[in-house]
Amino acid sequence: MASVAFPPAMVPVIDRETQHLKPSHLEYFSLWYLMLTLELQSGEHKKGYKNIWMIPSLEREKAGDCVGNVIRVDEVHEISEGQYLHFFQHRNGAIPATNLLVGDRVVVSGEEKGLLGLATGYVREVNATKVSCLLGRNLSNLPKDTIFRLDHDEGDVGTGIPFENLSKLMKDSPVSERLRNLIIDFQKPRFIQHLSSVLPPEAKETVANILKGLNKPQKQAMKQVLLSKDYTLIVGMPGTGKTTTICALVRILSACGFSVLLTSFTHTAVDNVLLKLAKFKVGFLRLGRAQKVHPDIQKYTEEEICRSRSIKSVTDLEEVYNSQPVVATSCMGVNHPIFVQKQFDFCIVDEASQISQLICLGPLFCSKRFVLVGDHQQLPPLVLNAEARDLGMSESLFKRLEQNQNAVVQLTVQYRMNSKIMSLSNMLVYEGKLECGSEKVSNATVNLPNLKKLKLDLGDASKTWLKEVLDPDTPVCFLNTEKVPAPEHAEKGGISNVTEAKIVLFLTSLFIKAGCKPSDIGIISPYRHQLKTITDLMAKWKESRVEVNTVDKYQGRDKSIIIVSFVRSSIDENAQAVTLFVLFCAVSEAGQAVKDPTAVERANLLNMAKLSIKGLIESALSFGRTLDSDYPPLQQFFVVMEHCLKHGLKVRKSFLSYNKTIWGPLELVEKLYPEAEEIAASVRDLPGLKTPLGRARAWLRLALMQKKMADYLRCLIIQRDLLSEFYEYHALMMEEEGAVIVGLLVGLNVIDANLCVKGEDLDSQVGVIDFSVYLKSDDDIGCKERNVQIAAILDQKNYVEELNRQLNSTVSSLHARVDSLEKSNTKLIEELAIAKNNIIKLQEENHQLRSENTLILMKTQHHLEATKVDVEAELQTYKHSRQGLDEMYTEARRQLREEAQLRQDMENELVVQVSMKHEIELAMKLLEKDIHEKQDTLIGLRQQLDEVKAINVEMYQKLQVSEDAMKEKNEIISRLEDKTNQINATMKQLEQRLQQAEKAQMDAEAEDEKLKQEYVNKSESLQNEFSQKERQLLQLETDLKIEKEWRQTLEDDLQKEKETVSHLRAETQEIVNLKKEFLKLQEKNKQLKSICEEQEAALQELASKLSE
Repeated sequence: MASVAFPPAMVPVIDRETQHLKPSHLEYFSLWYLMLTLELQSGEHKKGYKNIWMIPSLEREKAGDCVGNVIRVDEVHEISEGQYLHFFQHRNGAIPATNLLVGDRVVVSGEEKGLLGLATGYVREVNATKVSCLLGRNLSNLPKDTIFRLDHDEGDVGTGIPFENLSKLMKDSPVSERLRNLIIDFQKPRFIQHLSSVLPPEAKETVANILKGLNKPQKQAMKQVLLSKDYTLIVGMPGTGKTTTICALVRILSACGFSVLLTSFTHTAVDNVLLKLAKFKVGFLRLGRAQKVHPDIQKYTEEEICRSRSIKSVTDLEEVYNSQPVVATSCMGVNHPIFVQKQFDFCIVDEASQISQLICLGPLFCSKRFVLVGDHQQLPPLVLNAEARDLGMSESLFKRLEQNQNAVVQLTVQYRMNSKIMSLSNMLVYEGKLECGSEKVSNATVNLPNLKKLKLDLGDASKTWLKEVLDPDTPVCFLNTEKVPAPEHAEKGGISNVTEAKIVLFLTSLFIKAGCKPSDIGIISPYRHQLKTITDLMAKWKESRVEVNTVDKYQGRDKSIIIVSFVRSSIDENAQAVTLFVLFCAVSEAGQAVKDPTAVERANLLNMAKLSIKGLIESALSFGRTLDSDYPPLQQFFVVMEHCLKHGLKVRKSFLSYNKTIWGPLELVEKLYPEAEEIAASVRDLPGLKTPLGRARAWLRLALMQKKMADYLRCLIIQRDLLSEFYEYHALMMEEEGAVIVGLLVGLNVIDANLCVKGEDLDSQVGVIDFSVYLKSDDDIGCKERNVQIAAILDQKNYVEELNRQLNSTVSSLHARVDSLEKSNTKLIEELAIAKNNIIKLQEENHQLRSENTLILMKTQHHLEATKVDVEAELQTYKHSRQGLDEMYTEARRQLREEAQLRQDMENELVVQVSMKHEIELAMKLLEKDIHEKQDTLIGLRQQLDEVKAINVEMYQKLQVSEDAMKEKNEIISRLEDKTNQINATMKQLEQRLQQAEKAQMDAEAEDEKLKQEYVNKSESLQNEFSQKERQLLQLETDLKIEKEWRQTLEDDLQKEKETVSHLRAETQEIVNLKKEFLKLQEKNKQLKSICEEQEAALQELASKLSE
């Protein structure tokens, strides 16, 4: 590198600031500064906001970086405070091809000039017709016909962090010097000799229990980290359980009393570890934007914790930061204020082999020791500039430090791939180091139950390659598309290969036909534009359950089948022309291999629930009447539901025995869903039920009769934190199968059942599933054909009844809202009555205060007159007496003190009155705000009533159309008309209540105005009384001056008492000085108050900055 000539004046400054650096440090700095500059120049063409403001949306749309000419549709939903969900649709219909993916940051602007940068946010969903975005601003206030553009905001986030970390590494500080020695000079890491010196005695049992669930390499990693003084590198080969290892490491370090900083380059990797930690109830604080955090982890974020604990001061916020020994964030999030002062014992960096050296350095400044977890044989750091890549910018910190083998621990036992896939990884990359965790893992294959039938359909000889691809015994397949052909297509938006995308979609459909679940298939591509092409084809196929994502987003994920589209098809050697890579149990990514027994149980129960519910609905509709307790499909359904609810139920130990009962979680429903209180009370009142299981069975039957079983169980599975008290984490009710079953239960709302719970022996029944009812014969098929007409009529009847039920539900909810509004109005009236009582009390206190002030004034005047009389009498009586003079002066001084105390009491009373005035004004403002909110609620309720009116009209029209088909509809129409009349009456009542509320508001406003006027008058009267007291004090001072003059004349007559008189005069002067000091103290008190107010304002401003 060429030397740089600095100005002469800068040379001593540079020498002074770099004198602590070695030549190797300066060389490292120069090299990385050059590489960062080259990389920054490569990204300037697409980074920053300049292109958003300067390039038209149509041009950016062609490049795939923008979606223009869109309008806002549907309503805006406020997801949380400051987060609004918007829906945008293209004016011409379909959304054009774009690189926007879920999670991308966007800038929303108007197509018109002057509407730039209206809001920023994140893409929530992209489909063929709509784009939904979660924005930080509500745009519903803009005109409905406003035309928007959505620009992909790549921005310049993170470009300054590498430069900042490079500068900190060269800083003259102990932390930076230690890192320079380890990273630049390759100083060997140090280790402790004995584990007992770092392992507290009270933590030994906990650590031993954690180590029981780990294999030998993982245990060795735990020991290496605890013994390290500087750093440890953990090489996590594919499927060896890096996330499990990190989770166990954090648990052990936390048990030993160490503070831990957990970081990674992506939020997904951080949250994967935290999801496992949450199951072990390890406390942690998650830093970062809520939009980037996993939904199950958001309750641990700084924002949610501050909201739940009502943090309002800097001290409370500091306590939150210091209370959690584990803090988690991305490598980009280390600029948070918590890292300015807090130093962690350990820093764990996941995916360290994918992170650039200087990005990885950021968290290390905040820790005493660090652990890097990764595998440099997998994804390297992304470098755009070829020259910077050649200079070594793609070398991660993990790879740089790996040359110190004494600090490296390798995880070699994997549980993801079978032996054939593992042999490929061993041959290409890992030199035979990988080994299977068990024989079951080694021999596992993907399960395709419909494969034989599919192979018969693909019997043509030209499709033999498909049979090989679908064969589970061929777990790795490379497909060469050279002769198809499948050329790549490059455009401004990126590189794509439509032919290859169609092949991917075709293979995906075959795997699904062969019996593989769509959720068990993953599609990977290194190019975002190819992902968009595949996603668009999936949307046309109407299949959204197959996950399509980039390679880095699938890092560490498990799927049964992985299809990798490499896109490139070129003679250029640098293009690496491998087009399609189909992996069963994927190399380093997918693994059907070992099936969890509990997962198999959940799948079997889900299938049984589907069959039972489907069979019950079909047979009930063909049966054509209300079901009773003896109906076999209904009995079978209750047995299946009982088994589903019992799966994974925790064993509870009682005094005499162990028991498992489903009554506990079902009893919880009434706390979450008030309408279920009636069922729970009915079950408890049944005399024949003696066991919790019998009560649970009765509860299920009553819920079915109410047609509320789906609603009750849905509210139960949402509260998984409460369910964890009754169920294991792998139970059906805790997993997605429970949600699927609850969704299926909605179909039972078309069934009418009249079950006699009292007559059944629910305590002693044996719940055994009968599988014979699901075996079908040819007679069943013929019977279906004969019942087509009956089924059609019953469908119409059930449809009308279901609509009527929904209407009844809507009316019930409206009644509930009306009741809630009545309670709120009652509460408001009570608050008004309390306010009026407070006003009356204040008026009485005001009257009492005035009376006391008048009494004090009269007493003061009386004292003044008595004082004057006493002074005259004493002057005449003790004219020539020294003792009389002393007593007279003492009495005058005492009276002066009493008057000063009286003045102080009056000032205190005035301060109390002013503070009471401010409190009442604040209460009236809150009352006004509450009244406005009630008015808004009434307006919303009126709108809902209008919507219900429209629904009633529509229902009435549908019933008239179907009048000729079914005579029974006449009765339904009359019932609907009654409902309409009831709703009209309810609406009139609500309007009357609205008028009453408005009248109450006007009365409250008038009362408030009156109260304000009274307090103004009271304040003025108190001010006048205060002025009068001041005048009285001035008069007293004048009298004292007269007394002094009299004393002076008395001195001329009493020569012998001159010394005494001079002494008295000195005491009088001391009183005057005390008065001046009193005035000075008052002035100083005012200054101190102003200083306190300024300091409080500064503290509030500091707290707001910290919260930002």
